[in-house]
This record gives sequence, C-alpha cells and structure tokens, in this order.
Amino acid sequence: MMTTTHSNKGIPKSVGSTLSELLAARNLNQTEAATKLSLTRPYLNGIINGKYPLSTDLKTKLKSLLNVEPDFWTSIQTAHDLWKSSPEGKRQLLEQGREELYNALDLRGAHVLVAHEIEEVIHGGAIEIEGLDLKQEGHRERLLQTSLLLTFGSIATVHAIGSESGTDHDLNRGLLLKRGQMIEFHTQEDIKLHGRVRAVVNGLADPFATSFVQLFCHRLREPGSVGQITFGLINLGPIDLPIRAGDPCLSVSFEYLAQESQLHA
Repeated sequence: MMTTTHSNKGIPKSVGSTLSELLAARNLNQTEAATKLSLTRPYLNGIINGKYPLSTDLKTKLKSLLNVEPDFWTSIQTAHDLWKSSPEGKRQLLEQGREELYNALDLRGAHVLVAHEIEEVIHGGAIEIEGLDLKQEGHRERLLQTSLLLTFGSIATVHAIGSESGTDHDLNRGLLLKRGQMIEFHTQEDIKLHGRVRAVVNGLADPFATSFVQLFCHRLREPGSVGQITFGLINLGPIDLPIRAGDPCLSVSFEYLAQESQLHA
C-alpha cells in the first residue's frame, strides 16, 4: 500500500499531481492512460489539474492500472484538504496565487488596472479591501471601468477653520456639510496593498465632484500600505450637502508596477 506523498516543500500533493506522477513513473502519457481508463484525454487532464474529482469507478480502474488501492486516493485528498485549510496552507496558496497573478500582469507591463483586473487582484489577494464584497450587487456597482468608488465610514470629525481639534459625528445618522465647513473623514473600506499594486486617489465621487467641494488627502498609496484613507473636505459651494455613512466618496484607481518597473525604481 502506498503512503501519502509530499512535495519538496512539505506540501501534501494533490490527487491530480499524484496521479500525474504515477502515470509518468509507468511511462504513460495522458492519451495512453485515458484510453486504458476509457476516458477522454481532456477529462483525464481535468482530473490532473483539479477540475474534476476522482469517481469511485475511476478509483477502481486505477487499482488495476497503477496497483494502488482506492483508499490511497482518499488519504491523498484528506491530507491535501487539511493542508489547504491550515493557516500555513492558506498563506502559501495565497502567495502562490499572487505570484501567478503577477506573472500574468507582467505580460502587459506597468499599467492602470481595468475593472476585470481590479476584480482579479482582489480575488487573488494582491489587494485586500475590508468592507468590500464584490459578490454583492451593490458593491459590484462601485467597480467602474478603471476605478473603484470607496464610501464614507461611520465617523466624521468636524473642525473649526484653523483648529486641529474637532468634534466627532456619527455618520450613520447623517450630517450636512455646511458652507465653509471643514470635516475630516475616513473611508469605510480598509485597504491593504501587496506586492506590486499601488492606489491613486483620482478625486471625489459624484455629487461632490461637481459641488464646489475641495478635497485634501494624500493621493498616492504605495505597495505595503495598510488602513483606511483619511481625507478632508471643505464645502466652497452655495448649498449644504448631506452625507451619510456608506455614500460614495472617493474614486480610486490601482496601478500595477511590473517587475521591470521595480528593478529600475
């Protein structure tokens, strides 16, 4: 009876990679193995790449072809699943996913990410945004062609002009940004930038972008930055403007810094 195999890094091998190695050890390519197992080659390739699971019937066929018991595959799957759910497994899978993502983006060189790429880097862990869930339709609507709309957090600090001290206000109850008033805000989203992605604050979201409101904040956040974006607003217009937690506030784009960009920075 074979024992569970491990990779060079101590990571338990997946069922697919184990199957691939056992076939190679018997000098069987995927076409030959698929024929012997009464499978199509694409289907066998899907099993090797983790797209399809091993069926009970196929485990029985593999017993004859590879001289391994059906329970062998169960032990392989169990060990790999336990590793994937462990803190170390999650960390390594996330790092592996990021590296694959960076390799794909490197082909385009340094560029501003478009909507589908922003979604990819979020799902791939290159950008972590607490408070944003792109599975929710309302959140997905904030993903624009080349930018993402962030929203007001729950607390605003009202300052008197020329004063560093201020009074906190609960934005869940809403407030009016009065004419000539200066208020400090935080985004609801907490952003962590990894690897080669940086964030650029483009400006205010509507309706503030067209309402004579002046924005004060650091416009660039480099890779490795963590936390909410802090910004100040002064209403220079003729009317008071209502603000509530969760309303769109900032338009932010993300720039990918290709490997060659880092080497020459």
